[in-house]
Amino acid sequence: MTPNPFRGAGALLGLALLMGTLPAPSAGQDAPPPDILGVVVEARTGEPMPGVMIRLMVDDEDGEVLEIASSDAEGRWEIRLRLDEDPGPLVIEARALGHLTARSNPFRLAPEGETVEVPELRIEPDPVELEALEVRGQRRWWQLRHPRDIVRDRQLEGRGIFIPGAVLQQTGLPSSAEAIADLVDGLHLDRTSRGVAFFQSARAGGVCPTVMVNEWIVGHPRLAELQGMDDFAFGLGSMDPRDIAVVEFYESYRDVPEDLQRTLALADLSARQARCPVVNVWRWSEWNRDR
Repeated sequence: MTPNPFRGAGALLGLALLMGTLPAPSAGQDAPPPDILGVVVEARTGEPMPGVMIRLMVDDEDGEVLEIASSDAEGRWEIRLRLDEDPGPLVIEARALGHLTARSNPFRLAPEGETVEVPELRIEPDPVELEALEVRGQRRWWQLRHPRDIVRDRQLEGRGIFIPGAVLQQTGLPSSAEAIADLVDGLHLDRTSRGVAFFQSARAGGVCPTVMVNEWIVGHPRLAELQGMDDFAFGLGSMDPRDIAVVEFYESYRDVPEDLQRTLALADLSARQARCPVVNVWRWSEWNRDR
């Protein structure tokens, strides 16, 4: 079994959001009651949904996010707050890849020591059937699909680790490269003499992982043409974590889904590179493109 690749200060939130687990108080320790709690289920089946991102937001035009939590294996979630003043009306948003966002009715916090129980949130799946478009190049072909559908299907396959951009932001680190290295066990950040950031993999004997952005291999001529950058082109070392929607991490090439292997085959990777882990970054600009 592949070991859990999360570590460091960002690990706790990363595990909570991605795997639907929350830390429990140790034996004999009395945890204070939550300020807000609820449950999230799949709308069609009524089954509890683990690992759903729960966002507590102020119910106004700005929609400030006050807290982020995650549902557990039974679909339950809870939030504890430390606020100096009443934030006013609040709402809960529940988000999961491949599903429509669910939103609660507005509510207010209860008096201190009491808990607000939000009515059950039901998340609707968002399946979209796309007409296949065949693209040919270098004697190979694949089907263009929306990134949300691609990632959803890969999650269902049970391969790889998927890190939401919100988790990268929670590390508090200034660059995406630093945040990813902080969250993924065995992945270390180094820099060239020119200060360009790159990864080293402890498990692969120091071999650099293959890094992709929107499924374009870093250093691929097409990426350089599109973005006017050189090798390490999209600059993980300078990219703000807020620019990233989702990161896919595959510990070895054998874990990479077949459709992504076809894309990697276009680069004619060397045997040395083929041993590398694979990191694919989806930027918001691509993640939110029209279907």
